[in-house]
Formats: sequence, C-alpha cells, structure tokens
Amino acid sequence: MLFRSHLDPLARPTGQWLEARLLTALGRRADARATWEGLATSPGPFSDDAREVLADLEDRDRRPAAAAHWRLTRSPWSPGFLAGARKAAADLERLGQPERAIELLEQALLQGMDPAMRTELVLVLADLQRQAGHREHAQDLLLQSWWDEPATPDARLTRALRTLG
Repeated sequence: MLFRSHLDPLARPTGQWLEARLLTALGRRADARATWEGLATSPGPFSDDAREVLADLEDRDRRPAAAAHWRLTRSPWSPGFLAGARKAAADLERLGQPERAIELLEQALLQGMDPAMRTELVLVLADLQRQAGHREHAQDLLLQSWWDEPATPDARLTRALRTLG
C-alpha cells in the first residue's frame, strides 16, 4: 500500500511543527514565530505546544503580557498548564492587568477538566478577583465550587471562603 500523505490529517501539522522547530534552530526568528503562530491559532495536535513555545519566545523578548496570553489560552488538560497559568496570572497582576488574567481564566474554566485541576484554577481565579476588588465574585466562585465538590470539599476552598468572610 502506498503512503498517501495527502490523506493523513496529521501530515500537514506535523510538517509545520518540524518546519517551526527547524526555523527556530536556524535562528530565523521572524519565520519561526510566524510558523508557530500558525500552529497555535489553528486547531490541531500541536496547538498547545506551539502556544507554550510562543510564550517562551515572548518571555525572552521581555513581553510578559503576550507570554501570559499564550499560556492562558492553552488547553487546561495540556501538560504544564497549571504552572503556566499561575505564572501568567502573576505576571498580568504585576503588570496591572488582573482583569485580562481573570477573563482568560474564566474562559479556561468553561472547558472540560478534572475536578482537581478545576479546584486549582478556581483558587487562582478567586485570588485574582479578590485582589482586583471583586470580593463578591470571588465568594460566589468559591461557594459554587465548594458546593460542586462530589465528596468532601477541598479544605483550601473552605479556607479561601473564610478569608473572604
């Protein structure tokens, strides 16, 4: 049987991923960035990887807000998402843009994820909301998450609720 790459749905994104890696290794930054952005903004198996690479490139170029955007728009089930989300939220808060972090984290919470990841994101989001002066939103989010817990609610949710009064 002949190999038919035009029928393989992974052939094109795999080729783009290889091209982006090669351009990065050759130091052709503008071409590499454009290829990574193409992968990041189209659905496919390399989207999250490309977003993380772009976040790293933005960090190297000292553009933490752009890096935060790429990290917070990854899929919550992708490896390293939580660590990246925490870094991005802290960077945006430090830059005086907590509302942007709140918006992106709220979008992430709309996606499917395991309960432990959801709790972690809720805690990060509630803390951002509290620091941005949205105490009631933080309380509502924590309380909803507390009630949604299938068994005994996570003790950190209870502590965060007590902190908010």
